[in-house]
Amino acid sequence: MRSSAQHAKQENLDRTLLPAAAVQPKAMISCGRHSRPWPKWLGWFGIAVLVAAIPGALAAVTAPANEYKAWGVDALDCDGPISVFLFAIPTLLIYGAGAAMNGYYFRNQLNLVLAVLCALACMPIAANMAGAVGEQMRAERDPLICQ
Repeated sequence: MRSSAQHAKQENLDRTLLPAAAVQPKAMISCGRHSRPWPKWLGWFGIAVLVAAIPGALAAVTAPANEYKAWGVDALDCDGPISVFLFAIPTLLIYGAGAAMNGYYFRNQLNLVLAVLCALACMPIAANMAGAVGEQMRAERDPLICQ
């Protein structure tokens, strides 16, 4: 029988004989090509955050760039894009981070699907933000209307 000191010594010797790529720290969790340095429950928490951000994403996509045009009146909106940015910026950050993090671990099928869904969610949000900025630029061209 080996003592614990002899066992630790043999384990260290085994690690020195292995190539550096084969030695993996015990805290890392293998996930295909990359290793995640966090526990599995934290990944599920990230998915829960993405699901919880769905109402904000829907509000960011459906917020009109010009509220008067949404009501059917052809007028300039002098409020600026803040009503769109209120929901668009936080959800764009959440889904952008979700696309980046899940895209980094793309070899896992769930991560690949989540990365694509997050990227698809970012597109209409960014388009609505661009429309709101365009409306603001149109309002700034005529200085007599919005003062």
